[in-house]
Amino acid sequence: MAEPASDVHRLCVSRAEFREQMETLREEYEPMALDTLVRHLRRGRVPDGAVAVTFDDGYVDALRAVSPVLSELEVPATFFVTSEHLDAPGEFWWDTLERVLLAEGPLPASFRLSMNGSARMLPTATVEERRLAHAALHAALVPASLEDRRRLLGALGEWSGRSLVPRPSDRALLSEELRRLAARPGHDVGAHTVHHLALSSQSPEVKRREITEGRRALERVLGRAVTSFAYPFGDVCPDTADLVREAGFEAAASCDEGLVHPGTDPLRLPRFEVKGGGGLPFAAWLRRIFVSGGDRTGGGPRAG
Repeated sequence: MAEPASDVHRLCVSRAEFREQMETLREEYEPMALDTLVRHLRRGRVPDGAVAVTFDDGYVDALRAVSPVLSELEVPATFFVTSEHLDAPGEFWWDTLERVLLAEGPLPASFRLSMNGSARMLPTATVEERRLAHAALHAALVPASLEDRRRLLGALGEWSGRSLVPRPSDRALLSEELRRLAARPGHDVGAHTVHHLALSSQSPEVKRREITEGRRALERVLGRAVTSFAYPFGDVCPDTADLVREAGFEAAASCDEGLVHPGTDPLRLPRFEVKGGGGLPFAAWLRRIFVSGGDRTGGGPRAG
């Protein structure tokens, strides 16, 4: 929840919009914890109007801005948290990429993108060239290995001369903050791997390690079992889902759009992604979602 100068992926929602969205859910639907929804699903019946609210990644604003609204309105939520930054302040790579390329200020005229044995020059002299370079680098980094990601981000930092020190407002949750968040009524924590890698692009060994070690790290911090999981980038393939199943998770969320129906696989739960928009347009769009059975038509804000 924020109103940043740059939000190229439209990930941010203003405080006012978020409150309106949660008020709509509370007044017109049946918000419930994800594990409650899954229990209903396993029994073969999903209550009419049931909605489970989830948040991915584990930004610090989950504690500072999101949680107070949820608590006040008594809307349950699950926070899927990556474990990489629990012990020291850190930013997610996509935020670093955005601040390097899209923030105001001088940059060199081009950047050499070297990945998977090939290289090309990305012009960066103009605002439009930087936007295109950002898109190309983001597309290269999503499926990258952890080693390639770190190498490329390090090269970007050296090339740009810009500080990559994590910003207090944009960083991930630390361990103590996660404990405080999880202790609040109606708040649950799920796993989201260690490093937020696109799992379908990784080796079986890396997939298994990311799934299991991310969970263990959260359980060490929280002192309790973590039973739900969200696939980074919503990137789920059959073998990844099998590994999540083998790990003993009771529920796993994708980014495939759709409603949960009897027969939905609890380890491939569909979701609708929330972006900007509140009030009447949000409420009307949500009604269309439920009336159409999950066919997101007609544009408008997304719900999840």
